[in-house]
Amino acid sequence: MFEDVRRFVIKLEQAVFCSMLHTLHQQGLLLDKARGYGFDEIISVSATAPKYRALA
Repeated sequence: MFEDVRRFVIKLEQAVFCSMLHTLHQQGLLLDKARGYGFDEIISVSATAPKYRALA
């Protein structure tokens, strides 16, 4: 049972990460692989609420 839960958590983390990348791409971020994106730029463009900034 533990192994099933572990696999579920891994898949959930992957899904959340893909969803975040998709959202950032829709907002025009992380599109250019050769360009660097700073934390402040990502937070600003994505309009991340202050209460969630500590999660980054």
